[in-house]
Amino acid sequence: MLTSVDAVASGEFDHVITGGLNAVEIPRRGSEDRLEGDSIARAMVRLRIKSDPEEHARMERRSFYLAAVSARKSLTLTRQGTSDEGLPVRESIFWDEFLDLYRVPGETLAPGVPPLVTVVTADICGAGGGTRVPRGRLLDGRSLKQLQSVTEVSPSQIESYLSCPYKWFVQQKIRAKAPDEVVDRAAAGLLAHDALARFYREWRTRAARVTPDSVETAVQVASDAMVAAARALRQPETLEELVLLDSVGPCVVSLVERDAVFLPEYVPQHVEWEFGGSTGVSASTSVASI
Repeated sequence: MLTSVDAVASGEFDHVITGGLNAVEIPRRGSEDRLEGDSIARAMVRLRIKSDPEEHARMERRSFYLAAVSARKSLTLTRQGTSDEGLPVRESIFWDEFLDLYRVPGETLAPGVPPLVTVVTADICGAGGGTRVPRGRLLDGRSLKQLQSVTEVSPSQIESYLSCPYKWFVQQKIRAKAPDEVVDRAAAGLLAHDALARFYREWRTRAARVTPDSVETAVQVASDAMVAAARALRQPETLEELVLLDSVGPCVVSLVERDAVFLPEYVPQHVEWEFGGSTGVSASTSVASI
């Protein structure tokens, strides 16, 4: 299974491999998408709720600790030693803290006694003289045959591959599943897609499109579609998940209200056409034609 540190911390596994133990990745910095954003902080001040700016760092350390102790047989920690340009990358503070628990400076172990923790440096990019996979023309017959069967590639897949080929490979080819369902922005986006698809399939049985005269009824149908779509999603367990999912309904209603006045001379023909235009309809955005 491939998942986040937070998800691993909720169970036990025979072997756990934790990656990304670099200073810029773990602990992660806060952002406007998390509860420590400025808007949330101001609201908490108005409500006289005390906020600890160091709470996020403590939660990150707790998540790392729970992930480490979830391993029953082996725990492997990995980090990047150098960047793509060959420059050194500083390790995470958690890396040093973990090693300090098991190593004593200058200690010499008795013959035959294995160390509690072993640090291995591996060169996977060839920067230190290792073997780098040569790049150039692809000549393998099986790979070429498989590539010939690919007729469409979405822009998001291209962006994912350009940002990190390894991430693309894991997501698109391995398709590793997380042990627990996560209610995040991706899940909220899928919920909006599902709700809009349900709405437009129902609405097309009633009228050609949403108009100013029918927008009130359309909003009610969209609200019902939102409730039906939400039943298929795991119920939120945290305040952050609840706030995120509560933001989807108004967004769906707003899109339906906008369609009442958007391109008034056009009639939607498809809900959403998949990239390439040859595999039918999937969800969310109306495609109009006169």
